[in-house]
Amino acid sequence: MLKNNYNYSYNGKKENNGESTSNKCFSGKKAFLCLFLLVFFAFILATYIGQFVRMAHLNYRLSQLEEEFNNIQREIDQLNLKLAREMSVARIERIAKNELNMVEPEKVEFVLLKNSANEEEDIYPGPAGREIFFVRVINDFLKRMNTVRAEEMR
Repeated sequence: MLKNNYNYSYNGKKENNGESTSNKCFSGKKAFLCLFLLVFFAFILATYIGQFVRMAHLNYRLSQLEEEFNNIQREIDQLNLKLAREMSVARIERIAKNELNMVEPEKVEFVLLKNSANEEEDIYPGPAGREIFFVRVINDFLKRMNTVRAEEMR
């Protein structure tokens, strides 16, 4: 007849007589592999989250530096405006007249000094007085065009 190889234990489960089954719980190698995979994925997840935290921190720092840069740029603009006000010709002229009691000259004279070593060298080389006159007129006109009196900024 057929022989039954199963033994029953006191807890009500069937046990096999020394035969290996594939239904058993994890063996040592499988448990180690699962534990290794679990630790590996936890490490990857922690690294991924750490990168997000680092990026958030760097973005926060970048916004702080941009705000600081904008404040410094505003301060530079204010200092440039103050410098322009302080260096304006109208302000300097007002201080010279009112506080230093200076007056504008009534007549302006230019004195041309020749170098004693090169006395025969002419400042305006040219054939005739007409060309020299023309050059002087053009130079005077250009001087007047380049001279601008600035008013104080308000």
